[in-house]
Amino acid sequence: MSYTLDFYFYNGANRATEPVEVRTESDLERALAAILEERQPHPTQIAARELPRFGPAKIPDRMFKLDVSPTGEHVALHYFGPQDAQRAVRMVKHWVRENLPEESRPTGLQIELMVMRNVGQAPSFDVDVSFPEERGLDVTLERRAWVTCSENVAPADVPTLYVDAANDTEFPRNAIIPVELARAALLEFAQTGVRPESVQWQPFETY
Repeated sequence: MSYTLDFYFYNGANRATEPVEVRTESDLERALAAILEERQPHPTQIAARELPRFGPAKIPDRMFKLDVSPTGEHVALHYFGPQDAQRAVRMVKHWVRENLPEESRPTGLQIELMVMRNVGQAPSFDVDVSFPEERGLDVTLERRAWVTCSENVAPADVPTLYVDAANDTEFPRNAIIPVELARAALLEFAQTGVRPESVQWQPFETY
């Protein structure tokens, strides 16, 4: 994994105040199993430790909420983060190719890291390429919320899953997906740090 995932959920004496560290696929399996061992009064929150945070409370600039059915077979994911970080990376790479001499170009990895680090700091940022003849490129990334989306509505025997149990904010029935898809999406996020493309998403009003 490229990023360490911090899972916040009720687990014995840990009342969702200390993160459960997920670094490997085995760690993820254990975390999902542990979530089922105890009734969760709130959805599990998941963030990547190495990615930016903002504000005095150091809130992650992108994170998941996860609720799971009692059987562990169905999951719904809520994601809050930059609208299209992948597109920003492509924009910057294209701009670099078009505007900088080859010897001055940052590598693809350097560009990806620069975008990932900056999207949490401001809704827009200037690409600093240390090339005074050019003015730079302004990239705008709006933070939004999404929930997973399935072509099939969850079976009737799957109970309601919640984005926010305290406010009775329910996941749409078509946001409930098999746990295998949710697991794959979280593993993808741990590699890329951006909204996973291995599952479908639909916009959601509640952050």
